[in-house]
Amino acid sequence: MSAGNNGKSVAEEFREYAEILLDRDSEFDGGPSGDPPLLASDYRRALYAVLALAPELERATTGPVSEGEAEAYRLGGAAMIDRMHIAIGEAWAPRRLAAREHRRHIGRPGRPEITDEPDEGSEFIT
Repeated sequence: MSAGNNGKSVAEEFREYAEILLDRDSEFDGGPSGDPPLLASDYRRALYAVLALAPELERATTGPVSEGEAEAYRLGGAAMIDRMHIAIGEAWAPRRLAAREHRRHIGRPGRPEITDEPDEGSEFIT
């Protein structure tokens, strides 16, 4: 993966851009003014793109690669994609969605934090 003018890879640039948009969207929730940075359809489009990832990864090499090395590369890529899919599924786990009325946005420098702690006297639905 090539680096841009500032030395970051394309993936690093896109990750930073996505985090900025998510931060702006979280800030918008706290004080809506104007148009939201992201719409529900934007979130869906991004998630569908991640869920469509498959371990058909390209690899660039300057020398010969053994079958074992190629398989290890493929399995490593597949494992990373699996981790992304699991992270999305875990974020949307029924216990988290059922407790949504208990979620609160807690600001911290650079990024808001969402907690799934129940309010006093409340219980999670599992």
